[in-house]
Amino acid sequence: MKVKFKYGIKSFSGTLDGLVYSNYESRDVVIGKLYSDQTLTSQNHAIGNSMKNIASVYALTNDAFKDDLTIYAVKLYNQPEYYGKLAANKYSMFCKAVYNICNNNDSVNISSFSVDDLSVGGLMTNVKGLVEAGYLPEVDGYEDLTNNAFN
Repeated sequence: MKVKFKYGIKSFSGTLDGLVYSNYESRDVVIGKLYSDQTLTSQNHAIGNSMKNIASVYALTNDAFKDDLTIYAVKLYNQPEYYGKLAANKYSMFCKAVYNICNNNDSVNISSFSVDDLSVGGLMTNVKGLVEAGYLPEVDGYEDLTNNAFN
């Protein structure tokens, strides 16, 4: 079945008339499926709590560091192996770094870490430090991204 939208709308995401619509890849395809009311599991709650914690720590980072993350994300997703993939942004790069830090350090729990856990331990100083520690992939020019994450 081919779905046509009124008023020249080329794509749509969301729920409408008991169906869930999703954009797929480069917005060339819209997939519709029946809406199913699912109950949240303990894993859903754990992931939600982790993401709330990451967002609260991200809000405390310096603006210059966030600018460096934006530059880093653009450089990373301009590499050939990332062509055609959904581009990253500064927040997704921060999340990627935090997940890698937590996976490689038993002392840092993703659902309860704080700014002190990242800054005092030197786990997150700047983008250059994150790349050199192996928490983010290397890109050309990462050495110039030296703005501190926290004051």
